[in-house]
Amino acid sequence: MPGLHANITMQDIMEAIAEAYENPADDDFGGDSCAAEKRKEHANLNLIAEEFGMTPLKVRKLLITAGYHYQREIYSTPISRKVNDLYIEGKNIEEIMELTGLSRASVHGYLPYSRTVYKMEEGSAASERIRRYQERNYACERLRTAIHLQEPEVDELLWNTIIQFEGYPFCTSKGLKFSYIIKKRRDGSNSGEMFISRKEKSITKATVMIAFHKALELMDAEGSVSGPKKLGIFGASYLYPVFIRLFLPENRRL
Repeated sequence: MPGLHANITMQDIMEAIAEAYENPADDDFGGDSCAAEKRKEHANLNLIAEEFGMTPLKVRKLLITAGYHYQREIYSTPISRKVNDLYIEGKNIEEIMELTGLSRASVHGYLPYSRTVYKMEEGSAASERIRRYQERNYACERLRTAIHLQEPEVDELLWNTIIQFEGYPFCTSKGLKFSYIIKKRRDGSNSGEMFISRKEKSITKATVMIAFHKALELMDAEGSVSGPKKLGIFGASYLYPVFIRLFLPENRRL
């Protein structure tokens, strides 16, 4: 997408952030309690912040701004709703601070952006991350289509998609964040090994393919893959969340 950074707007950024937030690909953090939901919420903001190179507070503010822009609820918590209801009623910042007990900075953090264009230096960096986000999503769509159509090159499409997600912030079923890199050969080409940030050992391409075809079998037989143990292979706790992001949309938390 040449030249995107020159015209980056708040809307470009909001669309990408809102899409990432509304389509989480991380695994369950355990339980349906309020505390579990809060952990999920916090983790989602942090993962999106890492992916787009922003702070979680900026991600939250962009989500709130997107809600105003699209006139629908995207990010919503009791305190965010209270702050914005008071703001809509015409309360000023000082009044909202007094009624909520929040600091000035916190009140501003729950209100939408008033500017419509990022500063150029922020826009340039953001446009590169949006481009990468869109390329990754396209790779996932291509892979899912190949799986559905049972195309013969599906294994290579999977591996190429895994390469696209090098450095992406994933999260295991137990809430542990990780990313991976693909080992490079001497000539600079990609090898057949994934090195997990939380482990010293690597996961080979052959192991990935065994897990991949096991996942496809489970999808055919049971309609989904209920957890990493179902894959029954070394590195499953890391491959499972990767597979969720890449091609297991039925496992996503909607």
